[in-house]
Amino acid sequence: MSNDLLVVGLGNPGPQYAGTRHNIGFICIEALARKLGITGKGETRFNAIMGQARQTDRKLFLAQPLTYMNLSGQALQKIQQFYKIPTQNVLILYDDIDLPFGKIRFRPNGSAGTHNGMKSVIQVSGTQTIARLRIGVGSPPPQWELKDYVLANFTPEEQAHLDKLATVCAEAALYWAEYGTEKAMNRYNSQTIVPPLTTEAS
Repeated sequence: MSNDLLVVGLGNPGPQYAGTRHNIGFICIEALARKLGITGKGETRFNAIMGQARQTDRKLFLAQPLTYMNLSGQALQKIQQFYKIPTQNVLILYDDIDLPFGKIRFRPNGSAGTHNGMKSVIQVSGTQTIARLRIGVGSPPPQWELKDYVLANFTPEEQAHLDKLATVCAEAALYWAEYGTEKAMNRYNSQTIVPPLTTEAS
């Protein structure tokens, strides 16, 4: 097995999904690519947009699966098999409705909750022990269906904080790459990146 690392941002391909809550994983991967100096859209392989950088003595791969959310695990499996990356060297970035917008939380394991992309990852990996960075997008108001909410764009107030949130998530992923999940949890899980917002989806 390789000692290389893989950070995967979950989302849906296509311009119609680009600014939606469900694509915060993609948004943060793009911020990470910019931070690492990876320009352009990268190479499309394994049903994913791929990028790579050198992280001390090993490679750091970035991936945005193009399989659509519900089949995210298929792309992950192909990448891991080709580069021989063990599951303990993988970090998944995805939206979480159980966290308020702007709150992030590292976890070393656990269920997927209601998130279909993470369900696919766990199903294909055969384990719930896979590091993830959950990125809060807030919960849907009572009048909203969950699917409609996560596939809707961020509110203007949320959009004003989106760059900062993505930048912190990129920094957090790099910190994970350097120090591991436990230290990343200690550093980031208690942080308030975005102050409580006054508006919600309507």
